Amino acid sequence: MPYRVLWILLGQSERRLDGGSLDGVHETYGEAVAEVSAFLRSYADAWRSEDGTHWRARRAHDADLEVRVWIEDLSRAEVCAV
Repeated sequence: MPYRVLWILLGQSERRLDGGSLDGVHETYGEAVAEVSAFLRSYADAWRSEDGTHWRARRAHDADLEVRVWIEDLSRAEVCAV
């Protein structure tokens, strides 16, 4: 099954500032987790969300900006027509 790693950058009051995906599509969940792990290494403060659906990270414990990262299962993703 294909997986993609997505991220959003949040500011104060959880205001969305930016977002996107990391390095393309991964064939296994393990490959996607490895990409998340490598991405989070540059953050001083990183942790898994309480519900286990995503990771959260900040450059410092008291930073105003926070990045959230999650893995999307593309075989279950809904396609939205515009």
